[in-house]
Amino acid sequence: MAGRSGEGPEGVFYRIDLAAEPVEGRANAELSRFLGGEFGVGAGSVEIRSGKSSKRKLVRISEPEIIPDWFAG
Repeated sequence: MAGRSGEGPEGVFYRIDLAAEPVEGRANAELSRFLGGEFGVGAGSVEIRSGKSSKRKLVRISEPEIIPDWFAG
Protein backbone atom coordinates (compact mmCIF):
# COMPACT_ATOMS: atom_id res chain seq x y z
CA MET A 1 0.00 0.00 0.00
CA ALA A 2 1.31 3.43 -0.89
CA GLY A 3 -0.05 6.92 -0.53
CA ARG A 4 0.67 10.52 0.26
CA SER A 5 1.44 11.04 3.93
CA GLY A 6 2.03 14.78 4.26
CA GLU A 7 4.18 17.76 3.41
CA GLY A 8 7.05 19.44 5.17
CA PRO A 9 9.94 21.78 4.49
CA GLU A 10 11.75 19.02 2.59
CA GLY A 11 8.79 18.32 0.29
CA VAL A 12 6.06 15.71 0.07
CA PHE A 13 6.18 12.53 2.13
CA TYR A 14 4.74 9.17 1.07
CA ARG A 15 4.04 6.11 3.19
CA ILE A 16 4.74 2.69 1.69
CA ASP A 17 3.95 -0.41 3.73
CA LEU A 18 6.28 -3.35 3.09
CA ALA A 19 6.08 -6.99 4.17
CA ALA A 20 9.85 -7.55 4.35
CA GLU A 21 11.68 -7.16 7.64
CA PRO A 22 14.38 -4.47 7.79
CA VAL A 23 17.13 -7.09 8.05
CA GLU A 24 20.15 -7.37 5.74
CA GLY A 25 18.66 -4.90 3.25
CA ARG A 26 15.53 -6.98 2.57
CA ALA A 27 13.11 -4.09 3.10
CA ASN A 28 15.23 -1.77 0.93
CA ALA A 29 15.29 -4.41 -1.83
CA GLU A 30 11.51 -4.82 -1.60
CA LEU A 31 11.06 -1.04 -1.71
CA SER A 32 13.22 -0.83 -4.85
CA ARG A 33 11.25 -3.62 -6.55
CA PHE A 34 7.92 -2.07 -5.55
CA LEU A 35 8.81 1.43 -6.73
CA GLY A 36 10.38 0.07 -9.90
CA GLY A 37 7.15 -1.75 -10.73
CA GLU A 38 4.98 1.25 -9.90
CA PHE A 39 7.05 3.63 -12.03
CA GLY A 40 7.66 1.19 -14.89
CA VAL A 41 11.42 0.82 -14.41
CA GLY A 42 13.73 -1.89 -13.12
CA ALA A 43 14.72 -2.00 -9.47
CA GLY A 44 18.19 -0.85 -10.54
CA SER A 45 16.69 2.49 -11.58
CA VAL A 46 15.60 3.14 -7.99
CA GLU A 47 18.33 4.69 -5.86
CA ILE A 48 17.99 5.11 -2.10
CA ARG A 49 20.00 8.32 -1.76
CA SER A 50 19.73 8.58 2.02
CA GLY A 51 18.14 6.68 4.88
CA LYS A 52 19.20 3.14 3.99
CA SER A 53 19.02 2.18 7.66
CA SER A 54 16.08 4.44 8.54
CA LYS A 55 12.32 4.41 8.07
CA ARG A 56 12.62 7.77 6.28
CA LYS A 57 14.33 7.59 2.93
CA LEU A 58 15.15 9.90 0.08
CA VAL A 59 14.67 7.99 -3.16
CA ARG A 60 15.54 8.86 -6.76
CA ILE A 61 13.84 7.09 -9.66
CA SER A 62 15.69 7.43 -12.96
CA GLU A 63 13.59 8.05 -16.07
CA PRO A 64 10.20 6.77 -14.87
CA GLU A 65 7.98 5.37 -17.62
CA ILE A 66 4.73 6.01 -15.72
CA ILE A 67 3.59 8.10 -12.76
CA PRO A 68 1.28 6.13 -10.46
CA ASP A 69 -1.98 7.75 -9.31
CA TRP A 70 -1.01 7.56 -5.63
CA PHE A 71 2.11 9.61 -6.40
CA ALA A 72 0.54 12.16 -8.71
CA GLY A 73 -2.23 13.19 -6.58
